[in-house]
Amino acid sequence: MIKFKTILAAAVVSIVGVGAVQAAPVNGTGDLQGGVVFGSGNANGSFTGVNAFGVELGLRGKLRFDLNGDPQNQFNYDGDRTYTFDPALSNAPGNRAIWNFEFSLDVSQTPSGTFATSGWDFLIGIDTDPSAGVNLAFGGPFDPLLYSDNAGGPSVAQNSQNIGFAAYGAADPQAFGTYTISLFGTNGTEQLSTSIDIVVAPAPVPLPASALLLLGGVGAMGAFARRRRKTA
Repeated sequence: MIKFKTILAAAVVSIVGVGAVQAAPVNGTGDLQGGVVFGSGNANGSFTGVNAFGVELGLRGKLRFDLNGDPQNQFNYDGDRTYTFDPALSNAPGNRAIWNFEFSLDVSQTPSGTFATSGWDFLIGIDTDPSAGVNLAFGGPFDPLLYSDNAGGPSVAQNSQNIGFAAYGAADPQAFGTYTISLFGTNGTEQLSTSIDIVVAPAPVPLPASALLLLGGVGAMGAFARRRRKTA
């Protein structure tokens, strides 16, 4: 059976030490090989992950609450490992993060093609404190195949989760900062891992056109003055 267990620092070090964390679009495109199977209306794409040894791991962040409080297929993905969300563009309940993290595990390309006999175990690590440093942990045992919105059969497990859920124990699920989510897999010989950062912060305010023109004029005046000094 697929297993999700608490990740402590020692476990993270032992796995990551032999399998470098991946930070690239899964399959080079960001699309899961079998598509998205957890619930209708969820689009494929923008997944960070790895596909090797017949196993595919995928993670992404998604806007869970827009200004109307509805979910959107909006990922704000930088093409590497980072997903950024502006609280000003969201209307989330106070006990929920404005974003969800979404994961996918697929063992369909292993010789057995099922979790029960693939020999792979999986761990998920969630840093619910967006302050400096990464402290991966999980609130308890977690088997995603038990979730009713999983439609991937015996070889695919996918789901969408919010750190505001009680099991995650986030002190403030709407705090500004960077949240790290990591996904690990091992069969005792091979190891795979992928990791993403969810950044919650106000979007940079662009300078008005008048300020840009002023800066351009000041730069031009400085260049002109330097040329005059050189000529003199």
